[in-house]
Amino acid sequence: MRSFVLILSVFCAVPAMASRVIELGPDFAWVYVSHDGAKRWLRGESACVGTADNPVACGRITEVLARYAKLEIDTHATRPTRPQVNEGKEGTFVSVRFRRVPIAIGALVSAKNWQRAPASTPQAPIKTVAEAKPELNHYELLRDDIYPLNAATIGLNLVFPFFHFQQALTQHFALGLGVTHMTLPTQNGQFIGPGGVLSFNWYSAAPFTGWYVELGVAAYDLRAQQGSISEAIVGFSGMLYFGHRWRWSWGLNFGIGVGAQGFYTTPQSLASLTIPTVLPSFLMDIGLSF
Repeated sequence: MRSFVLILSVFCAVPAMASRVIELGPDFAWVYVSHDGAKRWLRGESACVGTADNPVACGRITEVLARYAKLEIDTHATRPTRPQVNEGKEGTFVSVRFRRVPIAIGALVSAKNWQRAPASTPQAPIKTVAEAKPELNHYELLRDDIYPLNAATIGLNLVFPFFHFQQALTQHFALGLGVTHMTLPTQNGQFIGPGGVLSFNWYSAAPFTGWYVELGVAAYDLRAQQGSISEAIVGFSGMLYFGHRWRWSWGLNFGIGVGAQGFYTTPQSLASLTIPTVLPSFLMDIGLSF
């Protein structure tokens, strides 16, 4: 089915699609750019981001892959910030700082001294990677070596160890499965046992990168223990977390977050042993994205 979609997209695609910025490097040091429908990028080729009359940044192509290329930026347009009026011993003076003009996802990219026909340039602004590469669906975008498809991490939720596996569904959403082991002391005893977690994550920048919101549900096979007495019960929880996750190019992934879990357990005979209804949580985990 996937091959059929790719073949169909080749025949239905616009004959000449302009090259666009599809991912930004730190501090705009480099960008990933899509190939033009009429021309593939070549290693060592010079290119500029922006219009021919007003380029934002220029550089050289250093890597070429199947569906995109890496443009290392060596010159960058700047613009002045708001003037600052300063008072000194020698009088009043005005200082002006210059900052780099930001590069936007979807910005046009063209080779130096290479003129395209006006009809080949789409007029509508492009805001997402998916729009910059319309011939690929969300899953294929993730498989195109731009974004990782999976992340596997281990960490702590409060003091509970857990393992979390996530699979990216789109550029911003991921579905996760996890296992954990709860040991929760209370005033009159403790609750202990393994659990399974189903989570749904939203990421601000890319899969497993940037600010995130996580919604999840969990089920626990617990034992309520009070002294020498123990009783098997089932626990359920809903969770909401907010945090930030960092991803490095070689695969390391690290995240922290805060939030809360709401608990419910099946009835038990140990009336004096109760689990908290709401438990604040702090998350910290580390692993690999691939």
